[in-house]
Amino acid sequence: MNHDITIEKETGPLTIRQDEASPGQQNLSIAAESAAKAGVNLQDFMSAAYGAYLAANPELREQMESQYLMAQLDELRRHGRLGQA
Repeated sequence: MNHDITIEKETGPLTIRQDEASPGQQNLSIAAESAAKAGVNLQDFMSAAYGAYLAANPELREQMESQYLMAQLDELRRHGRLGQA
């Protein structure tokens, strides 16, 4: 089974050979191939992969949630819906 990773870039396809790929890239390649063979919708696969990544990295999830909250508060302040301290 070929698990080489090919990524389409503006300059053309970039292929990461299996023997050059990190273990994480290898695992992703295997998961993507399995999902494609099972007929999993790309959006569903990407959402599941993203969710799994955040679940495995709670600190990153907290950081992103904090940034999102700060952006929401800034937006409310800009529109005069929230006072400034």
